[in-house]
Amino acid sequence: MKIRDMIEFEVVFADALKNDFPDYHGHFFSPDTIRFFRSRISDIGYRHPDGSVYFLTSEKKCFNDPTRVWSVRRISRSDDGIKIDTLGGFGFFPTKNSAFSHLREIFGGAK
Repeated sequence: MKIRDMIEFEVVFADALKNDFPDYHGHFFSPDTIRFFRSRISDIGYRHPDGSVYFLTSEKKCFNDPTRVWSVRRISRSDDGIKIDTLGGFGFFPTKNSAFSHLREIFGGAK
């Protein structure tokens, strides 16, 4: 799947969070959590046909290392409520491009 093919799945992440998951009350997106982990959350999310929304985050590798690493995350509903999963593990991707490439693989068969 080419990057331009991803546009049909694009959503403004903040809007998707507010509209699709208004009952999410966890701490993942709280300003204190974001500040503590020095997280950056992508502005654009990608809505999968199953209703989940994928997004990218970047955090410092660890407290003593300023290197930024990237994670692919998914917010979705389950029988237990709303959950946020990290695909591949925290900071699995060394660059934004490598994380985005993983998203393209996920959405390659999503039509």
